[in-house]
Amino acid sequence: MRRPVVVCADDPATLEAASVESLRRLRPLLLVRGGRSNPSTLVTASATAALVVLGASSPSPGRACTGLAVAGAALCPVLVVPRPDPVGRPRRDVVVGMSARPGSRAADTLLLHTALAAATARGTGVLAVHAWSDTGPEPDRHSTPGEVDWGLLLPDEHRTLAEVLAGCAEDWPDVPLRQAVVRAPLGPTLLATALSAQLLVLGTHRRHARGAVRLVLHRPPCPVELVPTGTRTPNAHLQPRVLEDHR
Repeated sequence: MRRPVVVCADDPATLEAASVESLRRLRPLLLVRGGRSNPSTLVTASATAALVVLGASSPSPGRACTGLAVAGAALCPVLVVPRPDPVGRPRRDVVVGMSARPGSRAADTLLLHTALAAATARGTGVLAVHAWSDTGPEPDRHSTPGEVDWGLLLPDEHRTLAEVLAGCAEDWPDVPLRQAVVRAPLGPTLLATALSAQLLVLGTHRRHARGAVRLVLHRPPCPVELVPTGTRTPNAHLQPRVLEDHR
């Protein structure tokens, strides 16, 4: 049996989005009860799911954001659906946040394949974004802050990201693929870029990106798909199936 798209039966605002995703992915739709009041219900369901869909909720005193709580422990991707956009902005690309760090190639590849599959289903292109600031990059461990030439890091960031993009583009030759490397804080950059996006794809098990994920989920500008990317993630063995699952 194909893994289902899971959504809360008591969250009618996200039922339509979940139904659309089940059709896009050719997956059955599974309704679970109690997910809004008890996020662990969704985490349990994620063990046998292809996707968990839930509505965006802002954190309140003493209570964490539900999307972040579920995505941090889920064993499959989590799609967080924002409230309707009153402005009605035109939506274009699928945006994906990339790390472009030496040890992140496998995670970046998974995220990019996820974004490319989503773009194919939506008939659009992908914009791969890598943002960094003076506190973000990791210079050579023998360097002191005064010895780091931040201006020289930008070409390296471009090259690392381009190598990942080139490897994935061969599998998706019909999907327009662009990249953007900017020297700016990751969270605000993703928020600004995703204002005109159909979907934002982010990894959930990257220590340096947790603050950005929290910021995005506080007020998501578009639907956000959170993908487990850590090597210790229980569903790591399922990651190569992303191409098969979306085609």
